[in-house]
Amino acid sequence: MLDVGVGSLKEIAHSKDEFCNMMDDPQFAANKLMIPLVNSLVTSGLVLSKGECYSYKFLPIFGGKYEVDNFVIKTAAYHFAAFGPLHEKIKDVPDGGRVSFKIIN
Repeated sequence: MLDVGVGSLKEIAHSKDEFCNMMDDPQFAANKLMIPLVNSLVTSGLVLSKGECYSYKFLPIFGGKYEVDNFVIKTAAYHFAAFGPLHEKIKDVPDGGRVSFKIIN
């Protein structure tokens, strides 16, 4: 399971069948797929179109919350192009470590 918010990738099933069986558990599915959050995003008017995804205003790894106010709609290409390299740069920083960025337009 890829969590771009904190830059983690974890195997949660060994096969497609195992994953499908896990998704049959409503609580597991709700937690892993963030169904309550997605429902809240849709209710708030953030409805995705083809090629779009929910993206962060402020990454959870830097203190952003998994709350409606912290999400915007971006293309999936933008989302991964923006956050993938960022996580690559901070991958060796220990938990609680400090980082600083210089933003260049």
